[in-house]
Amino acid sequence: MNRFCCPSLTVRKALLILLAMLAVPAFGEVNWSHKVVEGEDGGINANYFFYQTFKPDYGDGTLMSVQRVRAIYALKREGDIVVVDYFLQGSMRVVTMRAARESLENVIAGKDVEFKKTSEFSIEAETSVGYLTLKNQKALNDEQREQMLNLVYILSMQRSPIKSDQGANPKP
Repeated sequence: MNRFCCPSLTVRKALLILLAMLAVPAFGEVNWSHKVVEGEDGGINANYFFYQTFKPDYGDGTLMSVQRVRAIYALKREGDIVVVDYFLQGSMRVVTMRAARESLENVIAGKDVEFKKTSEFSIEAETSVGYLTLKNQKALNDEQREQMLNLVYILSMQRSPIKSDQGANPKP
C-alpha cells in the first residue's frame, strides 16, 4: 500500500490545524464598525467598540451580526484600565485584561499596548437559525454572570457608526 494514501495521525493533525487556521478568521486587525462612549470628561469613562457584519436576509433587507465587542473601562482616575473582549461567533468567549492607565489614549486609538490577561471563560453553544442552546450545563460563577449581564447591557445601547476620520478602516 502506498504510504501517502493513509497519512499518519501526526500528519492528519497537522493538516486539520492548518485547515482550521485557514477557515477561522483572525481578529488581530479588527475594523470596528460602531462605538458608544459613557462617562465624564475627568478621565472616568467607558468606551465600547463593536465589530458588526451585515449578512443578506432571506427577506427584503439585511441582518446585522455583532461578532465582537470590546469594553474599555477607566473607572478610577489613578488605577489600571480594564479591557474586556467578548467574542461572539458560535460560542461566547470573554477575555478580561488590564493595561496601565497611561496607555488609555493608545488603547482607545487602537494602538498596541501591553495587556495582562486576568481571566478568560467560554460558553460553548450550538446554534441554528434563531436558536442558541448550551452544549454544557456548567453553572457560571458570580463574576462570569456579571460579565454576561454587562454584555446584555452593552448590546442594548444605542451605538453610532465610527466616522472615517481614521481612514476607510478605523480601529479603536
